[in-house]
Amino acid sequence: MKKLESKAILILTAGLAIFMGFGSLSLLTTFDQMNYSTKIHQSSILLKAAQQSLRSEGRAGARQTLETIKPKLDPAFRADAVDKILKNPNRSNLVFLVDAESRFQEFTYLTIAKLNKRAKTYGLISLFMATIIFLGVALWNRKKIYSPIHQLNARMLDFLNNRYSYEFETPENTELGRLQTTFNMMAQTVLDQIKALQGLDKAKSEFLSIASHELRTPLTSIKGSLSLLKGGVAGKMNAETTNLLGIALDETDRLIRLINDLLDLAKIEAGSFPLEKNWVSLQELADHAAKTLDGFAKTANVKIKVEIPEPVDIEIDKDRILQVIANLASNAIKFSPENSTVHLRGIIPAEGHLRIEVTDEGKGISPEDQAHIFEKFRQVTGPENPLVKGTGLGLAIAKGLVEEHGGTIGVESKPGQGATFYFEIVNWRPAQTQHVEAS
Repeated sequence: MKKLESKAILILTAGLAIFMGFGSLSLLTTFDQMNYSTKIHQSSILLKAAQQSLRSEGRAGARQTLETIKPKLDPAFRADAVDKILKNPNRSNLVFLVDAESRFQEFTYLTIAKLNKRAKTYGLISLFMATIIFLGVALWNRKKIYSPIHQLNARMLDFLNNRYSYEFETPENTELGRLQTTFNMMAQTVLDQIKALQGLDKAKSEFLSIASHELRTPLTSIKGSLSLLKGGVAGKMNAETTNLLGIALDETDRLIRLINDLLDLAKIEAGSFPLEKNWVSLQELADHAAKTLDGFAKTANVKIKVEIPEPVDIEIDKDRILQVIANLASNAIKFSPENSTVHLRGIIPAEGHLRIEVTDEGKGISPEDQAHIFEKFRQVTGPENPLVKGTGLGLAIAKGLVEEHGGTIGVESKPGQGATFYFEIVNWRPAQTQHVEAS
């Protein structure tokens, strides 16, 4: 950062030179003031010695003092007045000396007052210049160093949080400016790649939507035909054939569910997923979800416990939110040990969004899996979480449906301590006696 450093050093050197200059003037003026104060003290001693020289007692000491001070006196008329006292110590010569020293002291006091004023002026100028230089350097550092670093840091944080809405600017030709240019080039490359990936993702979604739509019709026909065969429309079949038809029907149902999930996901990503919102009782919704999953829970030897602390209504698309709850609860059942309980709770806040939680007593989810668990085709698998049959789309669809309602979805878990999946409902109210259906 040589260019920035050289500018900073130049400004700092100029500021210090001005500060030192006025500071030196203030110091020298203070020294002059002290020197004149010493002369005033010397004049007082001189007058006292002159008065004693007229008396018989102490005359010798007074004369010695006068002789000692005489060479140091200026201007010359002061030394002449002392010389007269030494040669002829009488009252006339004493009056002459007192008059001379009075004029000298008057001049000296005026000089001291001027020097004092000058010293204060130089000191204030020095302090003012020091303050200006300090503020100037601070503002220069803020503008040339701290602000560019702050802006660069903010843009890096934008990239980390998937925010790319700002426009690039042409930075100054400094070390930080060149760093900003390098980052801009890197960011532009990333943006171009993101744009290309978004195009590919859109093409993929369109392909999946078209393919899924085209596959659903023949699969429905296949399912109908297999059901008829299994029902005996073509004659009675043996146990082995019936078993094979059952397997084919199950796999056909799984394919149809996968296709339906793909179509739902494509609609959510395209922003064209229709919602029919109505005011629904949270208690009734939770009870309905628990009843729907009761058979699955009993098969897994797991209990479902509904915990709604007070009656409230929520404004939702009932079928879609029921789909979200069912997905979260069925996953909780899949990964729960036998004889455990899955808790379906409603957290009613004093204000803000209502929260619905599904908590299991399973082995939990590792932090690295939590970061990706809501991605498409993602399943939590590993030595402690056996692979459960599924498409890996359930949580991605749940996330999309919750966000379509204006809420957020997430997970809280520690390995070995179970997991809590939650989502928020924006519009809610205390339960009404009658529910008003949305038109």
